[in-house]
Amino acid sequence: MLKLKEIREKRGLTQQELANMLGVHKITISKYENEKLKIDQDTIIKLSILLETNPNDLLGYTEGYTNFKNYLMSLKKPDSKV
Repeated sequence: MLKLKEIREKRGLTQQELANMLGVHKITISKYENEKLKIDQDTIIKLSILLETNPNDLLGYTEGYTNFKNYLMSLKKPDSKV
């Protein structure tokens, strides 16, 4: 679950302010926050820097790598390797 809106609001930024910092339209930020537009890897990194957070927190993996690794392992087929 994307936590962009929550983190943006904690930083006291409007969608327009974040859009200006990122160099996109306000509607793009809205679509990111409502998960109507997928965020590419480069943008995730830029947002993480701008919002002073790490990509895992931004993407909702609050337990960081361990939580993400457990998620990947849950998708693993019994006879495959991750």
